[in-house]
Amino acid sequence: MTPEDQIINNPDNSFPKHVKAVVDKAGKAYSWELLESQDKTHQATGNLIVQAMKIADPAAREQVIADIRALRKAYVGTPAEYKATNGKVSNLGHEQWYAVRTPSFKEWFGEWERVERIASIKGIEPKEYEPKNISKRDAKTIFQYF
Repeated sequence: MTPEDQIINNPDNSFPKHVKAVVDKAGKAYSWELLESQDKTHQATGNLIVQAMKIADPAAREQVIADIRALRKAYVGTPAEYKATNGKVSNLGHEQWYAVRTPSFKEWFGEWERVERIASIKGIEPKEYEPKNISKRDAKTIFQYF
């Protein structure tokens, strides 16, 4: 039983103390503490999984978390990690770099990586298709939908 549960379940505690314990317990529902050990080894994807824990639909939440874990498995430690599709270091932050590669983001934003590949095959000089660096506030607005 957590310390919050002990306070919540004790009828002798005051109402303000009870309310604080409920709020504290609810806040931990979306915290780094609840990540699986494998998710704590990589901060960027761990932070994305914490954000994904807020998705209300359980099936969608589990799918997004699985997608993030699959990307981590595919990219961590490889030369492609944190690189733009042109092979240069990405302008995106580490969390953003992973987020824009999730199927959920691509469904919302489009297959931005494919555009660059097609352009390179056709010999067209591509424009910068890497999504621009976005603020944390904008990222939270975007990530609340997937």
